[in-house]
Amino acid sequence: MPMVKLASIKPHPKNPRKISGPKMESLKKSLQEFPKMMELQPFVIDEKRICLRGNMRLEALRQLNYIEIPDTWIKKASDLTPEEKDRFMALDNDHFGEWDYDVMAANWTLPTVQSWGLSMPRLSQSLSLTSSKTKTDKGTIVRVKCTNTAAAQDLYKDLLAKGFEVELK
Repeated sequence: MPMVKLASIKPHPKNPRKISGPKMESLKKSLQEFPKMMELQPFVIDEKRICLRGNMRLEALRQLNYIEIPDTWIKKASDLTPEEKDRFMALDNDHFGEWDYDVMAANWTLPTVQSWGLSMPRLSQSLSLTSSKTKTDKGTIVRVKCTNTAAAQDLYKDLLAKGFEVELK
């Protein structure tokens, strides 16, 4: 299999995404455990070998001390205008759609998807757990403060659907 020097691929200076800390560690672990992902989601580079897609994975592989990668991990996009390159990079980093938490819960456990490196942005962005937990004869009460009414209503419906006793105030 033909190999390519990883150092020949340059990160894009206008890449709008960043990753560090635990998320970078999770990405590195994911790449180590599931390298086939790179063939299914290859880097996209331009004619100057600047990375249009995969900048975070490029950095993760560098931190993992990769010297060479299979050429199947790279797709070339050399016929794009500068505006198309910018548009591609921005759109590739924009995540249309949203998680269907019911489907997620029906098929995988939270620890499983977290071990894959996925985070649940809806929960992390719209909720904050308070420090008040109370144990009762019915179980443990956890008080949750939502940042807006829509998030509270969504959480309320999700918890009811999962069989929790829920009180909305």
